Amino acid sequence: MILMLCISMFFNFLITISFNEIDKVKFESCKNNLIEQYQLHQAENLFGAKKTDLEINDLGFFRYKKTNLNGKVEYYSVKIENFQNVDYLGNEDGGWLIINCKPETIIFQTYNDKNGNEDEMIDQIKIPMKNTGVESLNLISLNFQEIKNLFLTQ
Repeated sequence: MILMLCISMFFNFLITISFNEIDKVKFESCKNNLIEQYQLHQAENLFGAKKTDLEINDLGFFRYKKTNLNGKVEYYSVKIENFQNVDYLGNEDGGWLIINCKPETIIFQTYNDKNGNEDEMIDQIKIPMKNTGVESLNLISLNFQEIKNLFLTQ
């Protein structure tokens, strides 16, 4: 009886590890697809950005950081579970990817701003994009949703 219980617990443990690995593989795939699309179509340099960084970590945080030529840094951070949807305003030549989240769940901070630094809670992140077709936008939206679903089912 005890032996059967131990064997059962061992197989449950293996199944749990297996499912977590599948989730991690799916997470990495979705994250890499999303970042690849962002890198292909980003247009921050057209608006005075010197450096940008988009990160999605395995703890469930989405982070976007932009450093402008004048040294001003804009930083956004939000838990992936707070994503609602992704919109796009513009055309195939250029526009804004708008990441909508639950109200006041995005941390927005600025540093080195000559007009004073900001620290507030917002509900949208707007990222300039260029040469973005419908297929790319659908892929971005799908990957955001897949990543959110992975974290909601944990």
